[in-house]
Amino acid sequence: MTKNNQLRPEISFHNIESGEVVVRQMNDEEYSNYLEELKKYEERLISIAEEEKKKELAMAKFIALGFTEEDIRSVIK
Repeated sequence: MTKNNQLRPEISFHNIESGEVVVRQMNDEEYSNYLEELKKYEERLISIAEEEKKKELAMAKFIALGFTEEDIRSVIK
């Protein structure tokens, strides 16, 4: 089933008519798709964190210039 013996996430299928539940590890194609989606998700999280860091740095610069957070937020809205 798999090219190597590594643990992979499991997939479950529930047949409503028979009540049978099948649980198995992801096959190679499913696992590859899973890893691709996981990579995209992680890249998105990194991107969001970087944007938040930029906002924090910009806020710190304005505060250093004597503006209050309230002043800054009222202009940014």
